[in-house]
Amino acid sequence: MTTVKVGIIDDGYPVMDEKRLSFESITELTQTKNWGLEESLRDLNIRLTSESLIWKKRIQLEGFNHPETFLNTKQFDSDFLIYDWEYKPTCEPHEQLLEILNLTSSKIFIYSGWEKFDRISETLDEEKFRPFLEAKRYEVLSKSNDEHTDKIMKDIVGKFKAGEEFEWNQLKVTIKPSKFIIDSDDFWLLRALIGSENILKFMKDESTTVIDEGNIQRMFEQSTFKFFIDRKKSILSASNNQLIASKLGELTELPIADAVDIFGIEKLEDTREKGFTSI
Repeated sequence: MTTVKVGIIDDGYPVMDEKRLSFESITELTQTKNWGLEESLRDLNIRLTSESLIWKKRIQLEGFNHPETFLNTKQFDSDFLIYDWEYKPTCEPHEQLLEILNLTSSKIFIYSGWEKFDRISETLDEEKFRPFLEAKRYEVLSKSNDEHTDKIMKDIVGKFKAGEEFEWNQLKVTIKPSKFIIDSDDFWLLRALIGSENILKFMKDESTTVIDEGNIQRMFEQSTFKFFIDRKKSILSASNNQLIASKLGELTELPIADAVDIFGIEKLEDTREKGFTSI
């Protein structure tokens, strides 16, 4: 499965106690206006939860309103961490940042206000942070700069859209997330509608092992399979014969490439399995 795991460590969340925040909790919090001066943090959370929902929550988001909360989870497999610099009650953010850098392989965005930049820069100039700077493990960005927020989103979404490599039919296949399928967990949908042999033939003819949106679109365009729709446009059928016509009335042919753009791949698979479905 293609997943990108993102953790936000920031005491700007409008909650009282130090705790770990789930995706659902963060989504609920973004719907309140009580974020005080942390509107930039709220906007970033809104963008991340919205992007994740587009991709069936494959972008996994958690929040931690103190570094100790994150460290106490003992789960250090995040791809990205977004790290605020100051906390109440006070802590030593540079020491906990160093501990997190040592315990994880995450790319860390130090996401703070401009007024703290001089202090942050002085601290990160210390020798103990130099190996992490050279490895490009962290980056200092401003909460008040929309371009910096865009940078965070671009890096996270870019890693997600790089896709997943897995082995299938003795081939190393890369699936890149698309409007059709997201990853290997969805691959069965494509196989059900195109057929494994046809997918293999396409990859051989095109000399590719990448399954992305453009290649999937071409597979559907090359497919001879058709769907059918009734006059009232309320029923989608996977076949058209006398028995079907007696039940559904006159049907209009719809090539699979058009049908998948209109109804989506999951609806087509469901229709093919059941014979026909309501639209």
